[in-house]
Amino acid sequence: MGSIARGLAPNLGSRPSLPQTTGSEGAGRRRPVGEFFAWLHAPSRPALFSPKAGWKPALPPAHISAPLFRTVPLELHDSIRDQRLAVLRETFFPRLPVNTPLTLELGCGHGHYLNAYAAAHPEEFCVGIDLIGDRIERAERKARRAKLANLLFVQAEAALFLGALADLPRPAAPWLARVFVLFSDPWPKRRHWKHRVLQTSLLDTLDPLAAPGAALHFRTDHPDYFAYALEVVAAHPRWRVAPPEEAPWPFEHVSVFEERALAGAPQSFTALRRRAAPPDGDISTGPHRPV
Repeated sequence: MGSIARGLAPNLGSRPSLPQTTGSEGAGRRRPVGEFFAWLHAPSRPALFSPKAGWKPALPPAHISAPLFRTVPLELHDSIRDQRLAVLRETFFPRLPVNTPLTLELGCGHGHYLNAYAAAHPEEFCVGIDLIGDRIERAERKARRAKLANLLFVQAEAALFLGALADLPRPAAPWLARVFVLFSDPWPKRRHWKHRVLQTSLLDTLDPLAAPGAALHFRTDHPDYFAYALEVVAAHPRWRVAPPEEAPWPFEHVSVFEERALAGAPQSFTALRRRAAPPDGDISTGPHRPV
């Protein structure tokens, strides 16, 4: 799961059109990504390497390179976030059952695992979220073909979805009984660990939304990420790692990501939300929360 900015990164393979240029250089004309490749392969372009000088920088003209490498403006980021939040509040959340435990998958991908899980557990209502729209479309097609009435997918960032879920009026709002985090990006470089899905901040966010005894199922094929996740859960006052005999893995289904990871010996654990009395103001103490 990455940020919205990463989710909005242009797909160069689809050769989208770039925004209109201004000024004397081709004013009013749209410059396709193909113009960059035309420059790259042009015979007049300076050589990138020579035996005497070695590697030499050869950048395209600014009117070609600038639109390719600029970041997403903050205003656009906020606008897309507001649009997705509106979809959640006005369209998606009204489709959820009232005062019902949910099974949630963060980063559901193409929905292989959650579709199979929902089919095998018709008594549970399942929700899958992912930041990539194409993945959600594929997951929804699978659910429609299987005619699964207990499964919904939505395009959303995890923090946005969980924050909006927490804002729903109580006690009629649904709560979390089970959460899956399967093969999320391990972000192996230490400076990127802050981007990992399983963080203390995620556990803090899940805590008031989860019933006492709710399960968080984590699986990865990256040993360092697995050890990191165990440490994060062990250090949290409201969650604990349960032994396999107490909380066995609930369902096995080889997803696309797991097929790629089988050679890496995937590791799993289940964390349970502690049943200790929560502090005042914690919504998990409401009458709709089973203790």
